[in-house]
Amino acid sequence: MDQATAVVIGASVGAIAAICGQWIQAWRQSRIEAAKLTLERAKLNHSQAASLHSEMREALQNAIQKLASATHSMCWLTWIAKESPKRFGETQLQRYDKEMHILLPEIIGLQARISSYVPELGIKLLELTARIEDLDERIARTAISVIDGVSQPVESLSPLHREAIVLHEQLAHLCHETSMKNYVPEA
Repeated sequence: MDQATAVVIGASVGAIAAICGQWIQAWRQSRIEAAKLTLERAKLNHSQAASLHSEMREALQNAIQKLASATHSMCWLTWIAKESPKRFGETQLQRYDKEMHILLPEIIGLQARISSYVPELGIKLLELTARIEDLDERIARTAISVIDGVSQPVESLSPLHREAIVLHEQLAHLCHETSMKNYVPEA
């Protein structure tokens, strides 16, 4: 082999080695970039999940506070009628009506928000909210008939007082259940 052929072969081997080296380097760099992108996506997904979980827990806390306020108002109004019928009157009914008029739409909105995060929990809240709305309507109808003189506070509202207490206890049970179970928002 002459010197010119050796130079051409050497140059060809060097060029092929350089091209292969560049290709391997580009392939390694693309793998590194893909790994970085995967890590960034995982961090973003984790951050979004943590944010969703935080939002859901805040909505749940607000819903439980509002449900507790509603059931407490029911218990209080019916307790006054049961234990101190002379103190029961239109003033208490108006105060109760005003409180419930504010609370129920907020409760329903929070229930819908929670349902969007965790449908299973939303169903539980929907059932409790429906029972609260039903009892609220019956308390209002009965209280109006008491104020209109159609019925007596003790006889009319005493059974509803027990129902209000049961709802309040069911809410306490739901609070305990939600604190024991880690509900995870759906992505």
